[in-house]
Amino acid sequence: MMCTTKMLPLMMLTVMFLQPSYAQAVPTVTITQTFYSVNSGSSVTLACTVSSNTAVTSVSWQRTVNGQITTITSNTNNNKYSGSSTSVPSLTIFNTDSGDAGTYRCFASNSAGTGQSAQTASLSVTTNNSPTVTILNDVINVVQGNSVTLDCTVSSNLALTSVYWQRNTNGAITTINPTINNPNNKYSGSTTSNPALTIFNADIVDAGDYTCFAVSSAGTGQSNIVTRLTVLAQSVPTVAVQQASYSVSTGNTVTLSCTVTSNLAVTDVYWQRNIGGAITQIRSTTNTNKYSGSTTSTPSLTIFNGDQSDAGVYTCFATNSVGTGQSSTTTLSVTGTVPTVQIQQPSYSAITGNIVTLVYSVTSNLAVTNVYWQRNVGGTIATISATTNTNKYGGSSAATPSLTIFNAAQSDVGTYTCFATNSVGTGQSTTTTLSVTGTVPTVQVQQPSYAVNTGSSVTLVCTVTSNLAVTNVNWQRNNGGGTTQITSSTNTNKYSGSTTGTPSLTIFNADQNDVGTYTCFATNSVGTGQSTTTTLSVTGSVPTVQVQQPSYSVTTGNTVTLVCTVSSNLTVTVVYWQRNVGSSISQIRSTTNTNKYSGSTTSTPSLTIFNADQNDVATYTCFATNSVGTGQSTTTQLSVTGNVPSVLIEKAQYSVWIGNTVTLGCTVTANPSHTTVYWKRVINGALTDITVTNNNKYSGSTVSSPSLTIFNADNSDEGNYICYADNSVGTGQSSQSFLDVFGSIPVVQIPQSSYTVNLAQTITITCTVTANPTHTSVQWQRTQNGVTTNIGVGSGKYSGGTVNSPSLRINNADLNDIGQYVCSATNIVGTGSSAATTINVVGAFLTVPLHRYPTQSFQEVL
Repeated sequence: MMCTTKMLPLMMLTVMFLQPSYAQAVPTVTITQTFYSVNSGSSVTLACTVSSNTAVTSVSWQRTVNGQITTITSNTNNNKYSGSSTSVPSLTIFNTDSGDAGTYRCFASNSAGTGQSAQTASLSVTTNNSPTVTILNDVINVVQGNSVTLDCTVSSNLALTSVYWQRNTNGAITTINPTINNPNNKYSGSTTSNPALTIFNADIVDAGDYTCFAVSSAGTGQSNIVTRLTVLAQSVPTVAVQQASYSVSTGNTVTLSCTVTSNLAVTDVYWQRNIGGAITQIRSTTNTNKYSGSTTSTPSLTIFNGDQSDAGVYTCFATNSVGTGQSSTTTLSVTGTVPTVQIQQPSYSAITGNIVTLVYSVTSNLAVTNVYWQRNVGGTIATISATTNTNKYGGSSAATPSLTIFNAAQSDVGTYTCFATNSVGTGQSTTTTLSVTGTVPTVQVQQPSYAVNTGSSVTLVCTVTSNLAVTNVNWQRNNGGGTTQITSSTNTNKYSGSTTGTPSLTIFNADQNDVGTYTCFATNSVGTGQSTTTTLSVTGSVPTVQVQQPSYSVTTGNTVTLVCTVSSNLTVTVVYWQRNVGSSISQIRSTTNTNKYSGSTTSTPSLTIFNADQNDVATYTCFATNSVGTGQSTTTQLSVTGNVPSVLIEKAQYSVWIGNTVTLGCTVTANPSHTTVYWKRVINGALTDITVTNNNKYSGSTVSSPSLTIFNADNSDEGNYICYADNSVGTGQSSQSFLDVFGSIPVVQIPQSSYTVNLAQTITITCTVTANPTHTSVQWQRTQNGVTTNIGVGSGKYSGGTVNSPSLRINNADLNDIGQYVCSATNIVGTGSSAATTINVVGAFLTVPLHRYPTQSFQEVL
């Protein structure tokens, strides 16, 4: 008791010591916005927050207007205010007006007293104007019986209380408000949510000027303009043809244009043809190979392949729900005449052996089926058609009526007439006369003199013009000591040309013996013509040798060509190169190490270097020699670059389940390009090659696919792998990457070595399976008298023995269930089995022949 009495003051002291940190205080009230402005009729929320360490018991607001204070609580006019409560201290004012303007302060009370906001919120309310009403269309037409909507839009910063329309018909005003006056559901719309007015089944009395009105608490606004509604009386379609008559040539196409105007949907269009009082009706389905059109969308009528049966008087008809309108008539005439054949000129002249074309044109409004010609020589007429001696003639067809005569001769002289036939008949041209003439060849040399370098070639250009076949061309050279004749057979190693096909003379390997004055001659059946003379002079100089660029760069193992061009007016006899390394100069000719070099010849002066290496780095100069001497180029510098391949394995370690596939990623970067990729594996510190020819085990390890894929991984594949790549510089290799192959056959366990079950009872043999990777099947076996049997689960006798439930349940045990049981599980690595467990079945008053279970005692059976 004394102990208790002493401790009570201590407890009281502790309570009094802690009390000051939880002393009550009036609420803290905060207004977060000090000024609000709102349009009259709108709502506004004055934000207020309250913080208190004890329960807030009430919240209120005060409005001050000209010193007059009004208190607003949660119970003050709920249609005007909301909020001002302990759960929602902010004040919402609905449908504001000028009486709501003023200065507002928020108050909150708890058991300690009342706190108020340090700041006030000022509210100003502006008065709004009446609604703004707008009509977009000042004129609208509607067909009698149809519906029409008069658009109207309303803008108002106050809530609309109503919308209505007025119709002015010749000064008589009618107010339309579908919610008040709407006989026979004549109208819809004209609401605050849908100000537009829809008029159903328009009639003549609905015509007039319409004005839209909108009403709010600020007043009434009306539309800026009126909509004039015109109601059109229903009528049959107006049908018009474009012209009073049409004309078409036989076999051509013509369209008879028809336009249809209707204020109701057109349901049918057709045509009538009148031929001497016999009327034929033509619709869209009438002989579609002959006609098209005559539809509501395409009322015009198109007639294909016009003939005389199409001639007549045509009328277009169109039908709507009121009736059928028709056009005035239009007349179609079909014309056609024999072809008109015209000659371009009254006479032609051809040179013997040349080609001449007698030009004619054929005009026909029908298809031309045949064209032929006639030649009249002294009253003897010969007919020429497209099939007449095609080696002699061309043309004379419907596509090409003009007649072309090849290899003109005196036998072609005569008077020619062209004929053309269509389905109407045959027309013919006036005649034209052909004469054939001929003269000796005209021979011209191109220029009065030529100059050529010693050893070079030159062509003395000669042109021959002849209206007869040229039979021979030859040249003569005069060098002051006599005249020499040059023909196509004269020293063919020295000359070419001087033929009828190539009259110009080409002289090879020019020397001083070729200097002289040359004349060209040409002969036809009339005689021989000759040119003026041309003079040939022969000069010479050493070759001009140039390298293309001052330096070259090549990657090790690649090929590079040092380009050299040689210009010489004499035959170049030798080309070679010099390589300068320091003070050592070596010469490279076309026969120098042909496995290393090519070129350096008169035909290919450039030097190509194969399989470049550092030994090829040097300064090179090109030389060329002709009969005058040797020229040389400036120098060019060759540099050789390149490195062994960079080989990277993507990861330092890979993992794979036994039996699965894994790809060891390898990337190769090489300059020059790598030519070989291969892999090695580290076994007991020694490198072993991996041969990828065994496609069942490996793939990859190629230039295009350097990564190595290993199929059906097993423990022998575990170890470190290295990727290699070769190029012309050498071999690059990756760092080692370790392949971890994991997984084992399942571990299967039966926790008891034996089980005993009463006859006809149920027993479960527990089996646990631990597998990595997961096992895919479970199997049970029973051995009796040395005979092993697979147990099939899923029947009424046995259950379990599955991947998810490997334990075996034996129902209604009998003596046949006595034996040794083994549980097995299989995954992708293999099959694991448990140790055997023995099942004993016992029961009262059993008589069991001992010879049935020779390995068991009678007591075990019982």
